[in-house]
Amino acid sequence: MTGSKLRKEVDGIINSIKASDYCSCFKPNDSYNCTICLRRRVATILCDRGFTANLCTSKWKATDKFPGGSHEYIEVIAVTATRKKQIRLLIELEFKEQFQIAKACEEYRKLVSCLPQFYVGKPEHLTTIVRLVCEAAKKSMKEKKMYVGPWRKSEFMQMKWSGFRSFSGAPNVVVTVN
Repeated sequence: MTGSKLRKEVDGIINSIKASDYCSCFKPNDSYNCTICLRRRVATILCDRGFTANLCTSKWKATDKFPGGSHEYIEVIAVTATRKKQIRLLIELEFKEQFQIAKACEEYRKLVSCLPQFYVGKPEHLTTIVRLVCEAAKKSMKEKKMYVGPWRKSEFMQMKWSGFRSFSGAPNVVVTVN
């Protein structure tokens, strides 16, 4: 399973989930916008289809530089065809939303419009994308004479996918990567 094949799989899963009433929260919510339930359903369906998918919660403590927080995403562990190497792939369902800025300059808006709605890929590729987009956000905000909050900085954004992770239950099924 390559990242692009997994992306197509996830896209199909998301479309089928959104066509149904998928929100099972106890809070009244517009089910179309309930990303918590969407994320859980995507992970469950991936597991049902034989993927090793985990819901991960990344947590970090507040420092002088950054506020504390947590972030939930999906991690899929796949192995190569020879079964000698595991490949970690991340799924971020709110990827594009992470970079929205209300009063961004035109150049930044164009950049964000090119980002996928959701990210499926290797963590190292995500790190590169986040670094580049955060640099562009910083430039845009300075151009608009806006404050660049610590939550807009690359180091903070990357903590969302690389901080202390805890996993919630998923079956241990191995998927072969071609």
